[in-house]
Amino acid sequence: MKKNYVIIILLLVAAIGLGALYFLLKDKNNPQGQQTAGFFTIKTIEAERIDRVVLQSGDFTGEFLKSNGGWIREEEGVFPVKQSAVDNIVSIIAANLRAFSKVENPAALSEYGLDNPQAVLKLYNGEGLLLELHVGRKHPSQERYYMKIAGDDNVYIVSDNYYRYLVLKREDFLEDVRFPYIEDKLYLREIKISGEEITPLHAIYDENNPYDYSATKSFRWYFTEPFEKPVNADLSADTWDLVIDRYRTVSYENLVAFRPADYKRYGLDTPYATVYVRYTNAAGTSNQEYTLFIGNQNNDGLYYARVEGIDWIFLMKSETVNALIKTDVSSWYYKTIFFPGINVFEKLVIRTPDRTWEITGKIGAEEETVYVLNGNDLPDDVRSAWVSQFLLLKYKGMTNEEITGQEVLSFDITVKNAQTHASRNFTFYEKNESVCIVAIDGVVQFTADVRDVNDFITLMKTLK
Repeated sequence: MKKNYVIIILLLVAAIGLGALYFLLKDKNNPQGQQTAGFFTIKTIEAERIDRVVLQSGDFTGEFLKSNGGWIREEEGVFPVKQSAVDNIVSIIAANLRAFSKVENPAALSEYGLDNPQAVLKLYNGEGLLLELHVGRKHPSQERYYMKIAGDDNVYIVSDNYYRYLVLKREDFLEDVRFPYIEDKLYLREIKISGEEITPLHAIYDENNPYDYSATKSFRWYFTEPFEKPVNADLSADTWDLVIDRYRTVSYENLVAFRPADYKRYGLDTPYATVYVRYTNAAGTSNQEYTLFIGNQNNDGLYYARVEGIDWIFLMKSETVNALIKTDVSSWYYKTIFFPGINVFEKLVIRTPDRTWEITGKIGAEEETVYVLNGNDLPDDVRSAWVSQFLLLKYKGMTNEEITGQEVLSFDITVKNAQTHASRNFTFYEKNESVCIVAIDGVVQFTADVRDVNDFITLMKTLK
């Protein structure tokens, strides 16, 4: 029995010796490490040792230093580093460098895209270089890439993490910037554009627009600038409706400087233009706003700009800026002088130099509004013809010229409800053979086509 025990012990010792010899030989044949579960470790670096990360990717070269437990970038002054972007490099790639397989004695590096790598990463501890790796082109199969380590003759086939976390742009390392974004233009409530050298614009959304004389109350946007008296926006053919879509967000090309010491170099100490936008949330229960400042143009014709409350200076395309501030008000306001909803009038007095007409509304026998002209009921067919001609009275253009001609036509409007509408006076004056000057409450703002004015006066003289 004792002899059997001795034999068993000898066999165990021999097995252990053979196992040790096997692993010793295996390590000599695989000096880079052991392969396990399809992966093998190339190199391990303790993440705590890494205090400087230098990455070159395309046109971007960034050096990130460890400071107070976080990463900073000093070469651009104040630079809000997205901590997760650098942490991913350290924790996912550098701390446990792994590969699927390797190419020993590789041919020319150009075959692997390593003669001109997509990214070069260097990791340091103090002044000492811990690692330098190069990312080449994509491997022909699966989501893998070629990678090489400086000082190592092998080419490694690695996961796409090496591409996703190293082939990056400058913007990928910036802390996220949240510019204003309005989900739907239906939430816009006010747009104001100002600047010394541009035409001002002030548009307001009001569900109870006091300048809307329509029966359907459909004109909810109106302008207070550049007009002396408020004028409604033109919603026909989506004219103004398409314009306001431009103000839902701030569209920029790239970020330039974070929290600069001086706005003057960008022309943002005294902006060329200012765009103010007020909007509401989806429920319509609270108002929010943003203010965009437009500064100088750079050599490429891009505008420097900033948003109040955001520390970044950024660049905007000239066409983007022009769409916001170069206002073409002549195509945005409603041209018809009056609205068809005459049911809001309590009284309408129409005058020419030799005649006066008074139209009022009264409640008829069937609780319907009956319109009375100079004391006589206005038949429906006559009223319909009158309203049609009324609508042809349109603004032809804008003007601020002084009144020099004689008065040819005027309207005094008294509304039923002064809380929801405004009583106003419109007066037409001679200017030349083509146009009349139109004043609203005594303020000159528009011109009107002489032919439309004459046709309306002619119709009024046929009414009894």
